[in-house]
This record gives sequence, structure tokens and C-alpha cells, in this order.
Amino acid sequence: MTSYNILKSWIISDRESYKDVIENCIENFQPKQFLGLTGPMGSGKTFFTNKLIHYYGLNKNVFFQSPSFALHHHYQNSQISIDHLDLFRLENHDELESIGFWDLFSQDDSLIIVEWADRINLKLIPKKYNPIIIEFKIENNIRHCYLKKLIF
Repeated sequence: MTSYNILKSWIISDRESYKDVIENCIENFQPKQFLGLTGPMGSGKTFFTNKLIHYYGLNKNVFFQSPSFALHHHYQNSQISIDHLDLFRLENHDELESIGFWDLFSQDDSLIIVEWADRINLKLIPKKYNPIIIEFKIENNIRHCYLKKLIF
């Protein structure tokens, strides 16, 4: 069983609420960072990812699609290298190898964002990548967001 420390929680009342979540996440980021996103379909994982990518100055006029079919997209500018994966369609862990998932952890500095991160064994993420999870929930039509640190 995977264990976490909850670092912070929010109620997401509107699209601007994501800014506070992003700023708090970035305070916890290290040069090598794994950010796993969990939650049901439509809970805000892809929207959050877009806001985070835009925060780093990547094309703010583009809505970055979740890589549901490609599984992996890469974005880069002079400030950061971001790998964005969507594991919703992941059928088995062997597919992680075939898309080069484990190779991402050999990069010097990068932010690895994984939607549907609960589909993999998070204990296998290298500790040096400071695994942080953001869990999105919808309860009684209210969106909740939890910033959690993986306990090894």
C-alpha cells in the first residue's frame, strides 16, 4: 500500500483557484521532479497540467491536449523540460518500458507530469525525483485538491 503525507488541501471554486495550487506545488519542486496526478475523469488533471505548463512560459495561447493516445508529450523552453504522460489507456506495466517511461528518470533536470499516476506502482519512482501527488476529487459537486508527498 502506498502511503502519503498530505501537505496541503484546497477547494477549487473556479479556474483561478488552480494558480494557488500551482504556486504551492512549485514551492515543493526540486530540479528533478515527478508529479503524479490522480482523480476521476473530468476532475481537473489536464486543466491543471495546462495551467502548470503555461506557468513555465510555454505557449499560453495553446491548450495542450492530454496525450491519451500518444501517452507521452514533451515540452521544453530555456527554463524547463517537461514530460507529460497520460496513463489512462495503459494496459500493463510492460507498456511503460516501450514508451521510454523509465528512461525519463535519467535526464538531468526535468519535470515529469503523469496523469492517472495511480495506474503504476509509485514506490518504483526514484526518490531523487521527489514524488509528489496531486489528488483531485469531486464530492457533492465541489472540487477538492490534495497535495501529497509519497512516503518511502
